[in-house]
Amino acid sequence: MKSPTLKKILATVICLALMLTLVTGCGGNKPVDSSTPSQSAGPQTSGNDSPAPAKEITGEIKYNFWGDASQLEAINKQIEQFKAQYPGINVVANASDWGTYWEKLRTESAGGQAPDTFAMSTTAFLSYFASLGFLKDVGELDKNDDSFDIGMYNKAAIELCSYGGKVQALPQDMNVIVMAYNVDMFQKAGINPPNDDWTWDDLLEAAKLLTLDANGKNSTEPGFDKDNIVQWGIANVSDYLDGFMDPMFYSNGGSSYTDDGKSNILSDGTVKSIKYWHDLIWKYNVSPNFDITGGSWFSNDLFAQGKCAMSVLPSYWLFSYAGGDDKVPVNFECFELPKGDSGKRFNAVQSKAICIYSNTKNTEAAWEFIKFIAGKDMAGKVAASGSGMSAIDEINETIFMSDAPGTEATKRVMIKAFNNPCPVPKVIGIGDVNWLVGNDYLNQIIMRDPEFKMETLERLDTAINDMFESLKP
Repeated sequence: MKSPTLKKILATVICLALMLTLVTGCGGNKPVDSSTPSQSAGPQTSGNDSPAPAKEITGEIKYNFWGDASQLEAINKQIEQFKAQYPGINVVANASDWGTYWEKLRTESAGGQAPDTFAMSTTAFLSYFASLGFLKDVGELDKNDDSFDIGMYNKAAIELCSYGGKVQALPQDMNVIVMAYNVDMFQKAGINPPNDDWTWDDLLEAAKLLTLDANGKNSTEPGFDKDNIVQWGIANVSDYLDGFMDPMFYSNGGSSYTDDGKSNILSDGTVKSIKYWHDLIWKYNVSPNFDITGGSWFSNDLFAQGKCAMSVLPSYWLFSYAGGDDKVPVNFECFELPKGDSGKRFNAVQSKAICIYSNTKNTEAAWEFIKFIAGKDMAGKVAASGSGMSAIDEINETIFMSDAPGTEATKRVMIKAFNNPCPVPKVIGIGDVNWLVGNDYLNQIIMRDPEFKMETLERLDTAINDMFESLKP
């Protein structure tokens, strides 16, 4: 079966969003559809169950986000539901591709022309916009609104949405990056499933036994043919900086950057982690190099093809992996990332959020709109679909656990992983620098070059500091 590429996965999520918004407003009566998960009782409400507004609010606001025409259509369906509650508020939505979106938002914010509300990557760009005063303190708005409680959100999500001691956005979702393993491959190799005590050394030893050549020999056996591998121990995810490598750096006592925006790439724990991944490929032959994968791990998912025993699994891929008729033909379960030298484990926790522009002329309308978009109703539908998790713990414990595809064990691991979030430095320009580190350097250092070269890491160290300096306002 063909691997689910990033394009396919995004298309699936878009279709789910469309289906979910189309059925909103129908109360408890939902059409029977094999590709649309049923919804259980719990904190979720139907689109018509929202309380009537305490007072009439009028005016027009703009909402910008990154996405394509299909996602814009889905958002407009949500806006129709919002207008049923607030007919006096007109919301104009606009979608742009990722690169264009951030370039335009920076320019418009600096010129005093940003949209009233807009989507925000909390891990990549919130620090930039918050540091320049472009975001309204929604925590303050919450204090003056008895109908809303920002305390319903997971603490890790609120931390991602905060800067300078203020809550700068409401989380629309919260997702976590865990690891998946092929249950059948582990059983056949006689290896116990990963557990909470697993270390990176344990992962390596398992990967050695799970890597097989065409003759069925694993990588520890005499005569193993490293040039004819048919099953890999672990996928190569070494260019996935914020989703995978950063948590490993922290587990070993390192990090990519310091909290004040300087490179920390030459710290002992970080260098050890990078060398570890280089050795997986070039010394132990348990993970494929760039030429074999033909690109990044998500563009050629060997795990989904049944050619790899372990890989990463973002929670927002759960539907593509475990739901619908086109789910991957792999019997898998999940585990949190292993512990490092620090004795701790970390998992990447991410959240897409929605902000209010600090200079909006209609704060009331903007506040009601972002409460709706980030509220329980919308969060429940996403959680049930398997296309994402909720920033609201109550919804994950009920709707996500009961209705999202995947085994109970896998979903429980994902919820548990929220308790070990990887730190995210509140540094201006971190999104741009992450791209430099992962795609321009780690890709070369780990995946392409058979020789581990400290001088390349030293060049990266300089490049990081130069880029952070250039991105200062």
